Amino acid sequence: MKSVLSLPVIAWLALAWSGVAIAAGPNDVLPEAPGKTLVVKACTSCHQAPQIVTKRHTSDEWDELLAKMVARGAALTEAEQDQVFDYLVAQFGPEPRAAVR
Repeated sequence: MKSVLSLPVIAWLALAWSGVAIAAGPNDVLPEAPGKTLVVKACTSCHQAPQIVTKRHTSDEWDELLAKMVARGAALTEAEQDQVFDYLVAQFGPEPRAAVR
């Protein structure tokens, strides 16, 4: 009897055998950097992390978006808003940047 593997199974096995890390959780797509914990806390209660990482905005655009989210109920102090803003601008500004370790 011939064993037939589906394409998704073959792709998953190829990734697993190649040593490529597969994200263990949905928030693993967010780069490790100061502010990530706050972004997870405040942003992923309404948005999925992959939705955040696909966005690239200027600092002015992130400032406007963050103000809208706070107005809609994102529970952040002013100091936390500054940290989230800094994270979003550094990680998802117009130009990609390397994560701070």
